[in-house]
Amino acid sequence: MSGVPTAEREIESYLSRLRASLRGLPAEQIEDIVREIRSHLIESAGSDRERLTEAAVRQGELIPLD
Repeated sequence: MSGVPTAEREIESYLSRLRASLRGLPAEQIEDIVREIRSHLIESAGSDRERLTEAAVRQGELIPLD
């Protein structure tokens, strides 16, 4: 992942943890949720880590990024 911007890595890490926390839901529902959250975080954060953290907090901080 060395060529991937930091914000993208943070988003993917957050989404992996989100997916794990949603275990037990139907796979299609999990993917819908993850797709929506990913879209919102990317749109809100751009490549700025501080903005990424703020975007996650606006999502209700379901899972801390750190």
